[in-house]
Amino acid sequence: MSAPSVGSTGNTANTSSSSSSTSTSSSNSLASTNSFLTLLIAQLKNQDPLNAMSTSDFMNELSSLTTTQQMTNMSTTVQNSMTNINNLYATGLIGKNIQYTASDKSTQSATVSQVTISNGTPSLVLSNGSTITLSSVTSVS
Repeated sequence: MSAPSVGSTGNTANTSSSSSSTSTSSSNSLASTNSFLTLLIAQLKNQDPLNAMSTSDFMNELSSLTTTQQMTNMSTTVQNSMTNINNLYATGLIGKNIQYTASDKSTQSATVSQVTISNGTPSLVLSNGSTITLSSVTSVS
């Protein structure tokens, strides 16, 4: 997958975020739902007819499944939102002078000339030719 870049030329910004985490979460959620339903059907088939599962027990199990699915969906939504916020913040740094911690642990200063986004993670391309992660930025001016 190539990394799209967001440059300071023109007024348009092209960003891309990865949906692989969304599809992975969705497939994991679907697999766990299918597993749960398979176990529930097996339990219902093999239960003692004279001592059957009560309606309230059955509803409690279905409620637990629904709650788990909703929590998984909410977690995925929060993760996607954080990715989008980081990408938006990074593109907002184009043309700004930043201080950052370089790989040799020294503090350096440069202007952000463009942003590349790969797998939903932004990298800042600086006027001095360096490429850094957003977490390396220590201040913006």
